[in-house]
Amino acid sequence: MTWSTQSKSGKTPDFQDSKKSSLRQKNARRILAKNEPRLCVRTRVDGGYQRILLAPGIEFHIHPVKIYADAEFPVYQNFTGNQLAVPVMFKLRVSWVF
Repeated sequence: MTWSTQSKSGKTPDFQDSKKSSLRQKNARRILAKNEPRLCVRTRVDGGYQRILLAPGIEFHIHPVKIYADAEFPVYQNFTGNQLAVPVMFKLRVSWVF
C-alpha cells in the first residue's frame, strides 16, 4: 500500500515507499522471532524517585556579601529502576546585596 501525497520536495516520504515498508516489516518479524532486544519498546521505566533529605545549613551576612552553604543527607530513598545516587549533596551560594 502506498500513499499518493507528495512532500514539499516533490518526493514521497520514505515511510510511504512500499519496498522500504515491507523491509521494515520483515526486520520487525526477524527481531520478534529471535527474541532480540528491541530498542523501540520499553518494558520498564528507569526514572523517578521518592526521597527525604535532611539539610543542615549555615548563612553569613557580611554587608554587602551573603554566603549560604548546606549539605543534604538522604534519610529515605526509593528509586525506580537502576539509577545513580550521590550519598551527600553540597550547596554553596554567594550573593551580593545592593
